[in-house]
Amino acid sequence: LEKFACASYMAELTDVMVAGREAGQEMYLLLLHSLSALEDRSIMPALFLPAFELRLLIEVGYAPNMTDCQVCGTALTHDDHALAFSPSLSGLVCPQCTALAGATFRLSTETLMLFQVWLACEQPVFPFPDISPRASQETRALVSRLLSQHLPRPLKSAAFLDQMNVFSHASIDDPQTG
Repeated sequence: LEKFACASYMAELTDVMVAGREAGQEMYLLLLHSLSALEDRSIMPALFLPAFELRLLIEVGYAPNMTDCQVCGTALTHDDHALAFSPSLSGLVCPQCTALAGATFRLSTETLMLFQVWLACEQPVFPFPDISPRASQETRALVSRLLSQHLPRPLKSAAFLDQMNVFSHASIDDPQTG
């Protein structure tokens, strides 16, 4: 039942994200590869859906910027401490610009590195490295908030996934408001 719910969600999300746009073959290959990966797995990785959501955002042109501050343009690295992510700006902000970025979320170095690996990945389905529960939680929450910036309406299949507690840990505990 969980696989069916996830497949329904992925199909509905793809449909909504490509509505009114020209959808290239890449979009449908992403859905096909993701559905195949879902079918082949006996246990779904915790980041399976967030990885799909992020890849879909990338394919439709909404990739988050994880290299430069969205406000001042300063180049950032995973060595920088106190980096924050702004869903409304769709990327990182440096410590000096956090107050100008609206609601932000601090990112662990581990989460930032995962996003950078995923953004550089050319495969249709992302790898799922072992990461800490904190990084997993941050990743799910940030992808969810980034996705919500671009969805024109709530997804019916997401409500079903909520009922099944598939998204039960998709929040992080330290939002920073600027």
